[in-house]
Amino acid sequence: MEMQCHSNLHDSGWLVFRFSSEADMLKVLRRCPYFVQGTPLVIKPMPSYFDFGKPDMSFVPVWIRFPNLLLECWSQTCLSKINSVIGKPI
Repeated sequence: MEMQCHSNLHDSGWLVFRFSSEADMLKVLRRCPYFVQGTPLVIKPMPSYFDFGKPDMSFVPVWIRFPNLLLECWSQTCLSKINSVIGKPI
């Protein structure tokens, strides 16, 4: 059986997806992360009540890569200093 999903753009700018079943929704959520033209697309289940006017995403977790990071920097102290410039590590 093929997954069915419909999307609507809400007036506030939120993109809302409606799935034909909860199983289909869980399949999509488990396959994250998704990217649109190199930008991460954050997908979350919608709560029973959602205020479209309130900015819900004030913090967004991101994965950061450090290509060619010197071996000397692979310590908890050094990585913590680098991360503290970017934001709070989780």
